[in-house]
Amino acid sequence: MPSLRRSAGWPGTVPRALSRPSPHRLLGRLTAAPTRTDLIAGLVTALALIPETISFSIVAGVDPRIGLLSSFTFSVVIAIVGGRPAMVSAAAGSMALVAAPLVRSHGFEYLIVATVLAGLVQIGLARAGIAQLLTRLPTGVTLGFVNGLAILIFLAQMRHLVSVTVVVLALAGVAILFAGRARSIRFPPSLLSTTVLTVAAVGLALGVPTVGDEGTLPTGLPPLHVPDVPFAWATLWAVLPTAVSLAAVGLVESLLTAGLIDRETGTDSPKRREAYGQGVANVVTGFFGGQPGCAMIGQSLLNVETGGRGRLSTLAAGAWLLVLVVLLHPLMEVLPMAALVATMIVVALTTFDWGSVAPGRVRRVPVAETAVMVLTTAVVVATSNLAYGVAAGAALAWAWSVRSRRTGEPAAAAADADGVGSA
Repeated sequence: MPSLRRSAGWPGTVPRALSRPSPHRLLGRLTAAPTRTDLIAGLVTALALIPETISFSIVAGVDPRIGLLSSFTFSVVIAIVGGRPAMVSAAAGSMALVAAPLVRSHGFEYLIVATVLAGLVQIGLARAGIAQLLTRLPTGVTLGFVNGLAILIFLAQMRHLVSVTVVVLALAGVAILFAGRARSIRFPPSLLSTTVLTVAAVGLALGVPTVGDEGTLPTGLPPLHVPDVPFAWATLWAVLPTAVSLAAVGLVESLLTAGLIDRETGTDSPKRREAYGQGVANVVTGFFGGQPGCAMIGQSLLNVETGGRGRLSTLAAGAWLLVLVVLLHPLMEVLPMAALVATMIVVALTTFDWGSVAPGRVRRVPVAETAVMVLTTAVVVATSNLAYGVAAGAALAWAWSVRSRRTGEPAAAAADADGVGSA
């Protein structure tokens, strides 16, 4: 996978800012990276968060305004208590898929209870050290996870390409992004592309779909909210299966994303602390009447690619999101979806590990590793659920390892747990 550090094209990309910050100084933790770079990276990330969050809220059967405000609270909390600087967490699609059946059968108030309970389960798993187990996955699984994610990000953009005009705008945006990356311009290419396409769409009155067409934007801060459900054992049993699933899916996706950002930046991050932070963020978001969240992989990569290096970039993404949708919603509503689609297409293309499918590598690595990678990718794409793909790939790697031991053959490299980072 090409290193994002080479293509950021932005000053202050030295990974020193991603070293573990002092836990005793909140201000120091949040401003560990160059302030201007992190603030601009947060702005670009917030622009990409808006349509994705709205779409995921619709998938979950939730009002888009709730999803946007949930993303704000989640980003702010995780910036303070999480373990991976520059990683962005919000109301994610994988969590929406798990939450949708509960919303359909019992209503949104039950989802709030499930969100809080999922956070408590994640905190318990973090304290029990389960994060260390989740980070030790075979090479084939991690490659399949990354490639499946890239394909999902790319496919998710296709529904927005509704006309020839939109396609032309999106391709123009992709061209601007790649040109900006190639020339290493100081202005963030994503922000440049969004600005150019917005001016073109508005100035030429092209009539293309905009962010405002995706859903209603909120007009205020999220209030504290106590779920309106019966406080009885029946309520607990109704939400418990969903809460456990949310906790597991959220941790798998968040810890694998943290490992991906670790490798892209050449730094390390405490996975147990990240698992704990995800739990705290879900609990807080739940009590503000929000939907569950976890790491947003595409947005996290975009944040790092644009130059985000410290916790301030994550906090800025949440803060910019609130400013954009609450204070500047008239401006946000005219942004063409084509501009955001172009940004996410480039993220998908740079996320895919093209080296993993190179003929030379396929001939060189064990068949087991390739098989595990292909299975993981296929299940992720088929189910749109990263956790299912990881589980399927890990099961195949384990089965192959057992077979190798029984037959006396050398254990396949695919079964070697190289992990995604330290716990």
